[in-house]
Amino acid sequence: MEVITDEIAERGLRRKALALWILSGALVAVTIGSILFYRNPWLVHRMDASQATTEVLGQIADSRSPYIKIEGMELTFTGYYKVNGSGTVCSYCYMGSVGDYYILTDIPARDKGALVEDSSLDANTLSDYTLTGQVVRKNEITEQLAEAENMTLEDYRNYYHMADVEIHDYDGDQERLRIYQLMLLVLAVGAVAAGAILWSESRLGTQIVSENL
Repeated sequence: MEVITDEIAERGLRRKALALWILSGALVAVTIGSILFYRNPWLVHRMDASQATTEVLGQIADSRSPYIKIEGMELTFTGYYKVNGSGTVCSYCYMGSVGDYYILTDIPARDKGALVEDSSLDANTLSDYTLTGQVVRKNEITEQLAEAENMTLEDYRNYYHMADVEIHDYDGDQERLRIYQLMLLVLAVGAVAAGAILWSESRLGTQIVSENL
């Protein structure tokens, strides 16, 4: 009876090990699938400000890697900023030119946690600035500025010759996606390790039973 009981326990350990390995494979597959078919936060398109046009940015916004790094940008503070529920400044809205159009971006506030009256800009104009962020076809920033000037979105874009994309530095999802994908890989490695331990225990139990026989 002891031998039979030990064999059942060993099979149970092996089944658990196999289940963990299958889970690990599924986690890896989900991670790879999210990169290939949903969004790839590890690929960043790099270019000089002179190469940035609305056509190029539009293509990047529609791709699975809508992340960009533009060097040599000239940005001007628009006078608008974003605050959270507690009244602290999160980001400042800047405007820069791309080709024949202007584009809006949100630059994270350096003095995070500061209230509006205590927060201060590094500079009204950022020269030779390296802009990183997510290119989106949303009009979130543009709509807020249009509303502040009592204009419709279409009128505002036509009047200021605005591009149909924005670059979100503060509100981009690149870092969040990277964290999620890394967490999945860590879980996958943990499942492999746990499965290996259970498999080793089952083999150790088999050896002990053999010696006792």
